[in-house]
Amino acid sequence: MLNHANDKEGPSFVIGNIPKGRNMWDRDIEIDNIWKTLENDNVLLTACRRFGKTSIMNKMKENPQDDFVCFMFNVQSMESPHDFTAALFEEICDDGKFVSFIKKAKNITQEFLNRLEKLKISVVDIELRENKSPDWRDMTNNFVNVLSEYNGKILFLADELPEFILNIAKHHSKDMANDFLNWFRTVRQSSKLSNIRWLVGGSIGIEHAIKRVDAKVHIINDFTIVVLKPFSIKVGRDYITALLKKEGNFITIPATIIDKIMTTIGAPVPYFIQILTKESLNAMNDAGKTTLTDEIIEEAYHKYVLGPSSKTYFQHYYDRLSEYYDPNDENIVKRILAETARKGIISRTELFKLYKMIEVRHPSETRSNDIMSDIQNDFYVEYDHKTDSYNFLTNILKDWWLRYHNIIEE
Repeated sequence: MLNHANDKEGPSFVIGNIPKGRNMWDRDIEIDNIWKTLENDNVLLTACRRFGKTSIMNKMKENPQDDFVCFMFNVQSMESPHDFTAALFEEICDDGKFVSFIKKAKNITQEFLNRLEKLKISVVDIELRENKSPDWRDMTNNFVNVLSEYNGKILFLADELPEFILNIAKHHSKDMANDFLNWFRTVRQSSKLSNIRWLVGGSIGIEHAIKRVDAKVHIINDFTIVVLKPFSIKVGRDYITALLKKEGNFITIPATIIDKIMTTIGAPVPYFIQILTKESLNAMNDAGKTTLTDEIIEEAYHKYVLGPSSKTYFQHYYDRLSEYYDPNDENIVKRILAETARKGIISRTELFKLYKMIEVRHPSETRSNDIMSDIQNDFYVEYDHKTDSYNFLTNILKDWWLRYHNIIEE
């Protein structure tokens, strides 16, 4: 029996927006680990979309440690280094105290001051984004050199860097993408800028983006990579309990209900927990019931979570394959994911045989392993070294794939 109450302090459902405040559950250990790493290194935070990466970055910006001044911007939709520079300018100019510091800096040039003033009416933003400004490196280098005079620590949080790299290559050239990557590495490693740290996020594997623009992996080997994982089993169960108490007004929840939600979704990803819990409560209310049962949760999962009305929750995982892979590799990846979904668990040997059947160019074990690494780094599958096999990272994505993308044209 689920007894009802009203828990005003618990987390609410936040399906579309970024969870903040009490709606952001746990992650304190991960945040503390990132702050500790930032004492000496820059951090690349990688996570599957909807794992909570951006929420962590937002929380760090709003609650800085160790006297850091934080500036955050999302680079996902940007198309050039000029956009990147403009975003830096915009973030700085939103902080009146920091602008006052910049105007008094010794290394500032008159041209930079003029552009700083123009930014108030968005002129510099237009010039930079339309590539009418002087070389973006000159402007940005002058900017970061000024920041080196700041008597304190600065943290720049740039979300979705891998997609930005791919955008530069798509809209301009691989050479420009490489120019940016080399400049960015130089800035990170400059001894004059030891007071500046970078926390960059990515929802796709950075290694895949680096390879797509023909850059070398060493270009990012100075980052400490932090992989954001799903919740632990305990945290996942606590989160479900808190949501049911807040959104379902329950006082006590049988362990069997928590078990059912957990086993249905697989890896306890907060976003997926929210979707199934919300749809289960909706199904309960629609049925005129006051308690959740295994049957109600099962129906909610197949009828609503995996149903056409919720297809947009997961469609991105399919669509982005055509964005990040060339047509040949896209076909290979889709066939591999479909077969993995069908089998549930599939050995590396079986996948290599499938790969050789599909590959129309020059099949090799090295290339096969590279593709599987990309799929794993993009958070579709996970590898079990004990059985030398792969399976989908989450049950929800596997079941969604089986429902909508199980039939592959030969």
